[in-house]
Amino acid sequence: MILFNEQGSNSHINLAKIDISGNLLWHYRLADTVSTGLSMSVDSLNNVYISGDRSDGSFSNVAFMLKIDMNGNLKWKKDGIPGNDRDVRYSKIKVSSKNEIYVLGDKQEGFNQFMKIQKIDSAGNLIWFKNIIVDIKGRMISKALELDNSGNIFYAGSLIPIVTDDQGQNYVGYIMGRFSPQGDSVWSKLINNWDIWSGDDIFMKINNINHINILCYMRDPKFRGKVIKYNTEGDSLSSGNFNDSYGSILSLALDNDGNPWGADQCFKIIMSTIILLNPMTPSARQTGKANMTRKDSVVTEPVRF
Repeated sequence: MILFNEQGSNSHINLAKIDISGNLLWHYRLADTVSTGLSMSVDSLNNVYISGDRSDGSFSNVAFMLKIDMNGNLKWKKDGIPGNDRDVRYSKIKVSSKNEIYVLGDKQEGFNQFMKIQKIDSAGNLIWFKNIIVDIKGRMISKALELDNSGNIFYAGSLIPIVTDDQGQNYVGYIMGRFSPQGDSVWSKLINNWDIWSGDDIFMKINNINHINILCYMRDPKFRGKVIKYNTEGDSLSSGNFNDSYGSILSLALDNDGNPWGADQCFKIIMSTIILLNPMTPSARQTGKANMTRKDSVVTEPVRF
């Protein structure tokens, strides 16, 4: 399955299914709605659930989700959180092994933006929803939603305050937490990133032994990416530095052994980095770098160290 959006102000959600040889099996386009798809997940019957946002015809967006069956037919489309900002959306959607569906999104009220998480059934009906609110004046931006083997729900987001204070202050950059399948908040925690200008990107992956791997960006004392590993109770197990140059983190993935791999992009010295964090070393730092001719180049043959 390939989820993509059309460029321009009148974007439309597109979903295509191809076989292993690259042949197109079917293509669905949501032609009647100006919309953007941000995430998708597939249930055991090969139904596809897509989350994102749609335009309401003025200057506002509405959080939006839809379901497409295994043959490429639209089953339903539903509005969610209304708002007056382009970041009001359903950013992530996940379907569990028991076909339980969870959606993470953002909602704006005045100058503040916070996160919401909800559980729906296969018909798109609400089962429960929860607000995720931190006492800051600024924006919370939902970034990651993952499920462990027991059906627990884990989320992560960025915190961006409105005002700046002394740069020596420990700024909170990220929030992460856990909900039970019944919607009970089990724990949540804040991650300081020591700099108000970072705190934007965060990625999360959970391996088969329920280790939670986080890739985020912080300054401690200088800008760099960091991989942090937690258990399901939110206790930090290990961490490793990802790079030593200002740039951006791009993705996080797990190999067959559950080890985290990440990719980033450095702005000052045009290059990309791919690393493997050694899971047995509390503070491992291993980097493999490939010189690039363009800032937006991609490492096509990463080397494992």
